[in-house]
Amino acid sequence: LEVARATNTPELDLDVLRQEAIASFGDVRGYDPVTIESNDRSITVASFHPRDNLLAIGHRDGRIEFFNPQSKAPLGEIPGHGKAIGALSFTGDGSRLLSVDSEGQVRDTTVEATPKAVRAVSTKDLFRTEKGDVWFDFAGSGKYLTTSNENRASVWNVEQRTPFKQFSAPEGRQLKCVRVSPDGKWLAASADATQGGSTSDQLLLWEMAGEGRVREIKLNH
Repeated sequence: LEVARATNTPELDLDVLRQEAIASFGDVRGYDPVTIESNDRSITVASFHPRDNLLAIGHRDGRIEFFNPQSKAPLGEIPGHGKAIGALSFTGDGSRLLSVDSEGQVRDTTVEATPKAVRAVSTKDLFRTEKGDVWFDFAGSGKYLTTSNENRASVWNVEQRTPFKQFSAPEGRQLKCVRVSPDGKWLAASADATQGGSTSDQLLLWEMAGEGRVREIKLNH
């Protein structure tokens, strides 16, 4: 694709090039998805192990279950404590599982995994985020944690246990889901903008190393 795009031709239409590239894939037939169901419909979030051979699933009561994502075999469970799991992330080497509940308590669990079972070796509380946060997301294999409410987003350094960036929603906007890019350079948020009784969605971007100026991208509907 890079060679085709850089080829010196009298005419270059990137949309046509994109469509031809997709067509060259042939008739793509995917495998049927593996479905892991919750009898009590309590699943809130899930996270894959870096080697993709383990899936962690968080529940509304704070339980974290482990499954083999290919066979659906249950591999273990961390007991719940009554608070819904808001986000999960394995660390880069897969030896620890980071979690945050709906009240902002961040936990670090060392896990021992074999092909047949997963068990929690130890669990420690790291810190608690600010009150009022309703959205949580890990990025960079657990290096960053983003927390937000409708008006403000904070980016935490998990190891240092401190927020190092805060961004406010522009006037007339309400933040929804918020996420840091894996390289830690950008913060993206979807936002509602209400004008004249109608609501529209927009994408907001902040450069983490910049001065906090927001870029707004209107989404096509």
